[in-house]
Amino acid sequence: MNFGNGELLEAGEVVYLPEGTFYGPHEKDPAARLMFTVQFTEASGNVYLSSDEQVRAAEELREVGYFEDGVFHREKGEGRKTQDGFEAIWEHATGQTLEYPEQRYQDPVFIDPENFSWVSTDAEGVYRKNLGVFSERETRLAMIRVEEDADWVSPPEDANELTFLIEGAGSIGGERLDDRTGIHAEPGDGYSFAATGESLFLRIVIPTWESMLAEQRKGEVSSPQPV
Repeated sequence: MNFGNGELLEAGEVVYLPEGTFYGPHEKDPAARLMFTVQFTEASGNVYLSSDEQVRAAEELREVGYFEDGVFHREKGEGRKTQDGFEAIWEHATGQTLEYPEQRYQDPVFIDPENFSWVSTDAEGVYRKNLGVFSERETRLAMIRVEEDADWVSPPEDANELTFLIEGAGSIGGERLDDRTGIHAEPGDGYSFAATGESLFLRIVIPTWESMLAEQRKGEVSSPQPV
């Protein structure tokens, strides 16, 4: 997949697209077999709208104007006469003014998991590749490998966990999972995966907004005060 400026996402790679960082225009390779995409609210707090929310807001805006070449043109009612299409949709859906966050990262972060080493965990037959922790939201990316007949326990966290079974097979609570299966553990939920074949996962952990704010408050309390 081409993300612009010659930045190519190759098969088996992962890319983290930070908010406030420019990229694109991107072009998807029509020959690509599968892509796993996760979009979520980042550290700035700018809410990420679902596809349904974006479609609904766009339909409502078409009652007072029209979209052309990515720009919204207002023909009646109060508001800006011309505006970036996504910005107009976001502000209409949220009722807020979109404030773009400062750029935390210079470029999108391209990651090749093949170049990371497997690290043993406390569980026999379970290995991990830590791919990165991003922003004050502390979003975590990792690869997990579970050997045949081994058990991997994902403990409860104050976070949403999205895990994709790339290849392999096993079960959770007696329910069989095969390759290309997604797992969503909500905050406070954990699970145990019993592998019936060697299994490879991509794991994304997104701490809750409340837990991020709590950590920030701890930092404010413990920070040394200027003399």
